[in-house]
Amino acid sequence: VNFIGAEHLGVGRVSFQPSDLIGDDGQLSAEQKNDLDERLRLMSITGVKDIALNSDHEVLCDNEEKNFENAEAWEEWKKKAAQHRKNYVGKPAEWIKLFKATTNYCREKGFNVVSIAPFNEADFTNWNQGSMSDFREICRLMQEDAFFDSIRVSGGNTLNCDKALEWYN
Repeated sequence: VNFIGAEHLGVGRVSFQPSDLIGDDGQLSAEQKNDLDERLRLMSITGVKDIALNSDHEVLCDNEEKNFENAEAWEEWKKKAAQHRKNYVGKPAEWIKLFKATTNYCREKGFNVVSIAPFNEADFTNWNQGSMSDFREICRLMQEDAFFDSIRVSGGNTLNCDKALEWYN
């Protein structure tokens, strides 16, 4: 905002967390809301109201050691990441519930979701988001659900640009 100028910003990118499952009440978990609230707080500084949602794949990743204060913290992270993968990987219907809950939460906070990218950098397998067929099924479910009629499905978000068309198609 300081360097670009708010007048030049139209859409911001905010991540959803494929971690905890969405409950029967259709609501995000407290931890998911906490993470999303911080991202929406930062977005509100820009004045942008239209947002593009993408996957915060880091919550699924346990094969890339991060800066943890001790070995126990690293082991705890790996356990949580394994549970998160168990909740979402290979389960397209759970992703749809997550997208709906995240979109509804963003709307309650005054934001308009204009697109959703189910996976982020999907070609990089270390992120553990799922397979190409998982991605395809998630997109199919979105296209068949009237909830997403005004929301663009964003695909081909790859780390290697040479792989984008493969994932997009």
